[in-house]
Amino acid sequence: MRILSIDSSIPKGSVALLNQSSIVYQETIAPESSFSKNILPKIREVLIKFDHNLDQMDGFALTSGPGSFTGLRVGMSLIKGIALGVNKPVIGIETLLATALQVESLEFPICSILDAKKKQVYAAIFKRENGNLVRQMPDSALSPQDLVKHISEPTIFVGQGVEVYGDFLSNNLKSFFVKTYKKNSNSVAGNAGIFALNNFKALKETNLDRLSIKYARKSEAEINLEQLAAS
Repeated sequence: MRILSIDSSIPKGSVALLNQSSIVYQETIAPESSFSKNILPKIREVLIKFDHNLDQMDGFALTSGPGSFTGLRVGMSLIKGIALGVNKPVIGIETLLATALQVESLEFPICSILDAKKKQVYAAIFKRENGNLVRQMPDSALSPQDLVKHISEPTIFVGQGVEVYGDFLSNNLKSFFVKTYKKNSNSVAGNAGIFALNNFKALKETNLDRLSIKYARKSEAEINLEQLAAS
């Protein structure tokens, strides 16, 4: 089974090609470059490198958010267009779940966090049960201060948000902030692709209208519109 997977929800977008049960190629797109301009050439490069074409894919995977509003819309439109063109299914994987899959340590809960800007983070908490990640907290947009209130035991923090708020979390959580743990080197797209492979039959979607972006909070445009309506 072949899966082409993309993540456009975080500044370092990524592309991965998976065959059978493993990642055969993955690459991160630098945050200073334009994802919308670079993603198609990168997909083309990956397919040429392995002598594949889009028709040979069994399906596609993408991260469905939360994350960058613009990036998510670009990724969703792109994958829907490709899937429609070759008539193949798509699997959407929540970004915070794909991020949590980087952690291989079993003994602690996992908190995935992304920088949501405006002094907020996107966060979700998971625990491993029988090898599967089980949600303990839904995808949420909240302040780092409020996130700390949800942590009641030693917890692993993973994701792009750690780069921004790692020191704050460590200083406030003390021993509840786990600094050493086992993790893989997969990109977010790579982890999303592995999840898609393992859950292909159960989660594949052929009705592309059912695929939706999970924003976790309202966009600036929606907030402004509501304010105008209320004034």
